[in-house]
Amino acid sequence: MKRFGLIGVIFFMVLLSSTVVFAGDRDFVLDNHTGYEIIEVYVSSSGSDDWGNDVLGSNTLRNNYHVPITFRNNRGSTYFDIMVVFDGGSNKSWSHFNLREIGTITLNRNGTASHD
Repeated sequence: MKRFGLIGVIFFMVLLSSTVVFAGDRDFVLDNHTGYEIIEVYVSSSGSDDWGNDVLGSNTLRNNYHVPITFRNNRGSTYFDIMVVFDGGSNKSWSHFNLREIGTITLNRNGTASHD
C-alpha cells in the first residue's frame, strides 16, 4: 500500500512539473460569470484590428464554468483584448489585459471583467 502511495505521489509531481514547463507566460483561465453561455471567444493583441480565430473552436463556455486559454506562439505582445459572443448572438469586448501578469480573467454579470 505504501509503495502504491509513493508511486502516486511521484506521478503527481511529474505531471505537475510537466504542466508548469508547457504553460506559457501569456496563458490564462477564462472564467464565465456573465449569466450567459459563451459560444465564441477571441483573443487579440491590443490595438490590432484582427480578432483571429475563435479559441473555443467547437466548444462553448457555460455560465459558472471556466476554460484554459493557451497560446501556441507565445512571443510578441504583452497586452491583449478579449471579445466573446454569447448564445443569443450579442457580443462584448474587454481590452488591455497584461497577460504576463494575469492568471485568471473573470467575466462578470454586470459587464465588467476582473482578474488575478
